[in-house]
Amino acid sequence: MMKLPMIRIIINADDFGFCRSVNEGVILAYQQGIVTSATILANAPGFEQAAALAGENPGLGVGLHLNIIKGEPLSPREKVPGLIGPGGRFLTNPYVFAARLAVGRILPGEVEREARAQIERALGAGIRVTHIDSEKHIHAFPAVLGVILDLANEYGIRGVRSVGGPCFSPRISQSLKAAALSFGARFLRKRIRGHDIMTPDRLYGLCRSGRLSAGGLKSFLRRAADGVSEIMVHPGFVTPELVETERRFGCVRISNHRERELEALLDPRLKEMIRRRGIRLIHYGEMAGDGA
Repeated sequence: MMKLPMIRIIINADDFGFCRSVNEGVILAYQQGIVTSATILANAPGFEQAAALAGENPGLGVGLHLNIIKGEPLSPREKVPGLIGPGGRFLTNPYVFAARLAVGRILPGEVEREARAQIERALGAGIRVTHIDSEKHIHAFPAVLGVILDLANEYGIRGVRSVGGPCFSPRISQSLKAAALSFGARFLRKRIRGHDIMTPDRLYGLCRSGRLSAGGLKSFLRRAADGVSEIMVHPGFVTPELVETERRFGCVRISNHRERELEALLDPRLKEMIRRRGIRLIHYGEMAGDGA
């Protein structure tokens, strides 16, 4: 008897904990839409509310959105000097981060210290951390990935996002970034699994980050193949609070498009398409149950 494909999809909302406007969008997309998973910013202003909402919605898988790019560290600044820019805040610019990392101005011990602080804040708030991904995908850098994999094993975190998936964007910089990440995706996935940590087979959304429509989501659902895929989304409401949080915490260029993504995630036609294709929506914490 021919085995039918088992298509499993994780629909993960990044930036949970950024602020109330984002938190409420993530929860609405989970309760009434197709979001199954979210990753929380442990050093963001809306963290405590997000942690409380996670507790009220136990079916939502919650991972850590490791952030050593924006805002302020949870660690003492003098313990992570390579990560710090002007004003005692993180560097904000991922290219500056990459340059410092390349010349050894950011030490693995600093990354480990801050990542540990963020993991422990999430665990201390009662979150069962399903997986780790990161702001601006900085865990794709080999030096950072090694730290993250060791910490994931230490804390029993069973999943890490593998970043990569060829795509095209009208923004040339976005397409080039996606191409670079995709080039190393096979190595990244192999290294993650070599540490006995689970990771999806593919990631969708790199080139449409923050700009997904219902049509874009339908395209991803149509292309999803046997195995586990992840779709990265960024729902939320655009409010004065969001604008003010960006001013203080660091600009997130996708924020003006969050409501469009939220509307897309709530589109009832997507649920019907998922049903017709026999797709199972899961979160990272449910990957092992299917032999992933």
